[in-house]
Amino acid sequence: MMIVDQLVVQHQTLRNKAADNPEAVEMNEVMALMDQVRAASAHVEDLQQREQLQAILFHWNGYAHSQTGAYPGIQLAPFAPPPAAAVPERTARVTTTRPDITLPQVHWLVWVLALILFVGGAIIIIWPLIFGNEEAAAAAPTAQAEAVFTAVAATQTAIAQEMAATRTVIEQTAEAAALMFVTATSSSGPAVTEAAPPAGPTTYVVQAGDTLFTIARRYGLTLEEIMILNGLTTDSLTIGQTLTLPHPPLTPETGAAEATAVAITSLPAATVSLAPGQQLAEMVIRAANAHLHSGPGPQFSLIMPLPRGSFAYAVGRSQAGDWYLLQLEDGITRGWLPAADVGLLYPAAPETIPVIVVP
Repeated sequence: MMIVDQLVVQHQTLRNKAADNPEAVEMNEVMALMDQVRAASAHVEDLQQREQLQAILFHWNGYAHSQTGAYPGIQLAPFAPPPAAAVPERTARVTTTRPDITLPQVHWLVWVLALILFVGGAIIIIWPLIFGNEEAAAAAPTAQAEAVFTAVAATQTAIAQEMAATRTVIEQTAEAAALMFVTATSSSGPAVTEAAPPAGPTTYVVQAGDTLFTIARRYGLTLEEIMILNGLTTDSLTIGQTLTLPHPPLTPETGAAEATAVAITSLPAATVSLAPGQQLAEMVIRAANAHLHSGPGPQFSLIMPLPRGSFAYAVGRSQAGDWYLLQLEDGITRGWLPAADVGLLYPAAPETIPVIVVP
């Protein structure tokens, strides 16, 4: 498994742990994961993989700020290609590099070594019987046979241990994948979406527990947009501070559902079928101005905007594969988004996402 895939699995496992019991997640786990992402980014050149690492940093940066009030940072390390080996000006001999040996090659080498030991032992045993005296030939076979059998037994033991270790890794990977599937599918809800809020500026009074990150997520904005609109130079907020925002929140605020409730509309009729064991794919919003649609096409009505870097699950895809039906993290809101505006995180295989037939 590549290092990026391993970090994605660690990210998803920690997210599931935080969703089940937020108090069980310690900040040293979050900071350790962010440090691993930054260190790995220095060796990742692929743009899509770097976007996956950036999305992980963005998620845990906001989580850390909500817990500690400080931003650890979301900058990836610049890609640093490995330095080229220096060529000596003069050399007295020609050296060769040994190619990397894969696991199947190790197995073959072990069996070839065992065969050589077995044949060599057989020759040592038979040689005195044919060319030596009868007394030497009678005494030699026992000790030599024991040495050969001991070597073969040690080789078989090493092979058994290696196979057991490989099987353990496979079982652990399967258990992690099963846990991710159960967690992702357990949050699915009815296919409803929130109507887009009316346009127009609004004001917001900072409450206890608010951070710039939580306000930006509630209103579908970036931190930079709020800071520029309000002339802020830092992300520090004070209780009672008034912020000017370009539109009302995208979701109702806690304790004020009646005052900020928005209309709910059903998606067009669609057929969704998940194969047994099918896993919901996790996605990250890559476009800067992404908007959910009520159907797979620009001709369908707009539902709501989505900020770049937010997460969602892929419930299905269009027959042409150019649109995805997403379910947001609240487990309720669903809508369609062009495939060019999103990036698959895990599993990153579009063919695993079921096709949705929209009349």
